[in-house]
Amino acid sequence: MRAIILLSVLILCAFILPINTNAQNLSHEESRLEDALAIFEESMLEERVPASLLKQAEAIIIMPTIVRLALGIGGNVGRGVLLVRDAQNGWSAPVFLTLGGGSAGLQAGINVSNVILLFMSKESVSNVLNGHVTLGADLGLTAGPVGAGSEIGTDFHSEIYAYSRSKGLYAGLALAGSVIKIDHDANANLYGRYLRPADIFIAGSNLTVSPSVFRLKQMLNHYSF
Repeated sequence: MRAIILLSVLILCAFILPINTNAQNLSHEESRLEDALAIFEESMLEERVPASLLKQAEAIIIMPTIVRLALGIGGNVGRGVLLVRDAQNGWSAPVFLTLGGGSAGLQAGINVSNVILLFMSKESVSNVLNGHVTLGADLGLTAGPVGAGSEIGTDFHSEIYAYSRSKGLYAGLALAGSVIKIDHDANANLYGRYLRPADIFIAGSNLTVSPSVFRLKQMLNHYSF
């Protein structure tokens, strides 16, 4: 029982503390955006995500923190942001998402990861926007090629390419079976009113947004052209 309580506390701390140490004066939603920006920039600087593959992507999900706890039954909990290509082939304003899911099996431990998902078709993005979607069931998921030039010879038939970095007792993060949902409350908090994801994407620059939104879009555009 003590072990369960300790692991639960560790999960809570890892999940709620911001990655960006300068985010104390930001709103909760702005902190999530700054965390997403930090993870994305780190991944691109380390060339974990090939820029040439990003340029072909129709959408991107950045999840700065996904926590997985397994005590016989494993479960993922995470939050992130989704951005899609706009009419000018740039990037839309972000839509907040949540991730959750579980899997059975003989496993024990805790894992904290960050994940970037590249969506290679508009159809795969539509599935997410229609409500909630299960990775590996509703959408195909493949570990993406890593490093500059690594995408040469890659079979680009996967709907989603996944990139993750993990810390913990697992070698990696099992995303299959995880469910992605729209975080409507977070979207309303950031934009000041309830908006459907389609409304956010269409409104674009007409939305009143925080500097965190601008910085994230600017960084994505920098590596996409």
